Parts: sequence; structure tokens; C-alpha cells
Amino acid sequence: MNTMHQLVPIIIKDALLAKKVLASKSFIIAPVPQYIRDIDSRTEHDFSFLSDFAERILLFMNGKELWEAKKLLAQSLNREELNCYTMSFQLHIDRLLTPTRPNNKIDLVNDVTNHLYKHVVEDLWGIRVSSQSMLLKMANGVAGLLEPMPRIRKLLEYQNDCEDFYKELIPQVSLFRKTSALASKLQAQFAHLDERNFCFLLMSLVGGMRSAFDALNNGFFAFLQLDTEKRSVLSKQQIFDKNVDLFASLFSPSKVLARICSETTKVGDQEFVKGQRVLIDIRAANTTLEDVTNSDPLCVRNFFNKNISNVHFGAGVHRCPGKDVSQFMFPKIFNAVTEQLKYSTLNSADILFEDNEMTKRIISMPINVMQTIETL
Repeated sequence: MNTMHQLVPIIIKDALLAKKVLASKSFIIAPVPQYIRDIDSRTEHDFSFLSDFAERILLFMNGKELWEAKKLLAQSLNREELNCYTMSFQLHIDRLLTPTRPNNKIDLVNDVTNHLYKHVVEDLWGIRVSSQSMLLKMANGVAGLLEPMPRIRKLLEYQNDCEDFYKELIPQVSLFRKTSALASKLQAQFAHLDERNFCFLLMSLVGGMRSAFDALNNGFFAFLQLDTEKRSVLSKQQIFDKNVDLFASLFSPSKVLARICSETTKVGDQEFVKGQRVLIDIRAANTTLEDVTNSDPLCVRNFFNKNISNVHFGAGVHRCPGKDVSQFMFPKIFNAVTEQLKYSTLNSADILFEDNEMTKRIISMPINVMQTIETL
């Protein structure tokens, strides 16, 4: 029997230990590609596309390519370059928040945030996305391939969804020089990759962005649970502008980060055995949460002069390259949307969640959009 399954998983709830584990090269993402190939060899299903895609994701997440991507994004996504996207986002937000249904109702997830995700992919990466549903399904597949040992039914779903997106993406690769400065720079940085593997790399980056929009939904949900006075205070302070770590620590959709110990080692006072599964409890490890009361999830006075520590973006060799995108973009989106939602209402009972071992995301959030306090 595989030693990995005999060992008792270690659950980490301490932020400092979590960061050390994530920064260590001794801990890797679960070897899903080999798991998929094993299933491929003993069933009638052909998972060759999915195993290749998972292999590229694993190489990216565990290898030097992650460093290269982070460096490129940090250099490319500076304030001057991203300012040109601000106007575009604002126009999208103004249009999406204009109610078109009776009683001023919109679904903040399906009518707004999911559309913004598609717009960011198109505006930032220059990828033409024919179907919002196709994009969301591909992103779910990327997230699913980071989970340990998905079921065959799920693997079939991930393969179909990721391959559909890939087929639409591959003809666009040769056009990136004209459609996206960022994608063109990424292409030049990874010139050693053929078109297929470059598409896999780009899909892992684009798919990984989905979690940031899930965090936005969690932030909107928390905002709409405040009374109008606290909403106004929060909108004026714009506390997330320079602190995306704070935003991530409060609203991350991730519940657990899973890693496998690749060699017997010791981190701090904790010993780890080769093959042992390590589960990082993100909510517990995000130390900012202890400053936030359950009844007031956006208590502004608690946010100033805090030493924010969170593990949502990982650490060290495993720090998520998406932080450079999130640092500039998502506070602006959050501020722009909440400014228009100050007098809107929602019924918490109408909120629908998708909940599994690794994440919890909002998939539907119907609200009544009110522009002024008089309309309440």
C-alpha cells in the first residue's frame, strides 16, 4: 500500500508554520498527473490530454517557471500599465450594475462578477472567450486538478471542459502580439515551450484567477450585511487599496491548501515524513481573522496599523503569481462596485454556495440594486 495513504495527515493552523511549509521546496502539490495516468492505464478512458495538462500545471507550480512568471508579472503589471484598464473596468461595472429585471433585481455573481472575470481575461490577456460558461468550467477544471485524487467522473468533466477551452485558445496564440502586450511578453519569456504547453501555462494562470473573483463575491456579501452607515465609512476609507493581503485573508474562498512532503524534514518544531499529506487550514492560518468579530466582518477600526499575515497567496517558491494582478485590480473593482451598492439589499437566505473539502464559493447572490437611500 502507498505510504502516502498510511500516514496521518498533518493539519497546520499556525500562520508562521504554514508560510515556512509553503516556502519550502520539501513540500509539493499532490502528484495528480501520475494518479491520472494510473487510472488511464486500468480503465477504458483516455485521459492523455488531462494528464499532460496536469503535468504542465504541476511543473509550473513546483518549478522555476513559477518564479519566471512572477517576475514577469511584477514587472509588467505596474501602475502605469494597469491604469489603462481602469476605465474599461468602470464602464463594465456601470453597465452590469444597471438593473434590467423587474424590481431592480440582479444576481451579483452571475450578472456581474462572472462577467467581470470574462472581461479581465479578454482585456488583460487578449483572449477572445466565446462563452462565459466555457471559461468558468475551465477554471473549475484547473482548481480541481489541484485537489488530491479526484474521482473518475470529475476527471472526465475536467478533461472535457479544459479541452474545449484549449481548442478555442490554440488558434489565438499566434495573434497575441496584436491582441495583448502581457500575453506577448509571457510568450517571449517562455519561448522554449511549444504552442500546446504555452496554452497549458496560460490556462493555469487564467484559471487560477477565478479564486480572486470568488474572493470578491465574499467581500460583496460581507459588505451587504453591514448597515448603510458602515458601508459609507468603508467606501470612504477604501482600506483595501494598498493591502490586498488584508482582502485575501478576510475573503479567500479557499478552505485548505494541500501539499505532499517530498522528503523527510523538520520545519520549526514540527517533523514531517516523506509522503505525508499536509493540510493548511487557511482560515485558521490567516491571523487577521482574530481581529474581526463575527457580527461585524468589516469592522473598519480594527484594520488600521495591523501586521497582516495570510497564506492565501502562498509563500516563497510557491507564492501565487496572481498576487501582482490582484494587488492593483481587485481593490479597484471592489471599491467601484460597493460604491454603487451602498443602499442595495439582499436576503441571506437567497445566497447559494458551492462547498467542498478545498473551497467554499458563492454561486448565486440575488440583490435589489438601490441607487439612493430614499429608494430603500
